[in-house]
Amino acid sequence: MREKGIWNDATISPVLPRFALERINVPTLLISAEDDLYRAYPSARYTAAHIPGAQFVGYPSVRHLPLGDWKKASSEVIGLLQNVP
Repeated sequence: MREKGIWNDATISPVLPRFALERINVPTLLISAEDDLYRAYPSARYTAAHIPGAQFVGYPSVRHLPLGDWKKASSEVIGLLQNVP
């Protein structure tokens, strides 16, 4: 099932329209790793750069999810949630 989802993502991603990220006005946190096998790191950085006030947390090497440093990732999420008005 997961493989079908990955193939679907690969098929539709190149033809998706650009979203108006600049219009997002909610607290936003993006967490990614440079060695993510799905190569999501550049997209996460781009997204964070275009959402006003967004925070980006990048890890150099933990694979697909920040499992190698889950305590730090969890603390980033908790910090964001504690600061939501």
